[in-house]
Amino acid sequence: MHWGEEFLGGAGAFSVNTLTQTAFDALSFQPELKHAALRIETAELPWRLAGFEIFTQDQAWPRLQALRALCNGMAFYIVTPFGGADDAHTGVLLQAAAEAAPAQDVLDAIAQLLGLEGQLLRYHDVRKQTTRLLRLDGGKLLAGLLHGNEAAAWRRKAGCANSPPPARTPRPWATGC
Repeated sequence: MHWGEEFLGGAGAFSVNTLTQTAFDALSFQPELKHAALRIETAELPWRLAGFEIFTQDQAWPRLQALRALCNGMAFYIVTPFGGADDAHTGVLLQAAAEAAPAQDVLDAIAQLLGLEGQLLRYHDVRKQTTRLLRLDGGKLLAGLLHGNEAAAWRRKAGCANSPPPARTPRPWATGC
């Protein structure tokens, strides 16, 4: 999978492709991905953001573009479209991280793009510097945004990301070797 700047980026326009070398096959132009030396270090980005919205397919591309533009100054972001043939399950998932929170006008613009205006469920903890916004319609959760220094912990509790996978029973593998 080649996730370029279309969905993944951050300050300095780094993406997954930044981790690979620049060598490619002269005939097929396929990148050389099998041999690359690397060193992995933990990114210390305590401020996190996680958001989503379910909307109609015709709104997808403009929302993706606008969210990417707003998140470009953050150290890391990923904007992932999701959905299928029916409009009821089309939307966007946004995740971002930075050393510190961006300006409030950026957070307000992200909330607006995710349809988080008007009557919402709101929670703001000044001490923990955490904000949660949810939009419901007819008992259905249509949009949400969580940001702050505890966003990663909340996402782990919800089982959204960064959680250890469930334990599995080892299975024997048959090979043709």
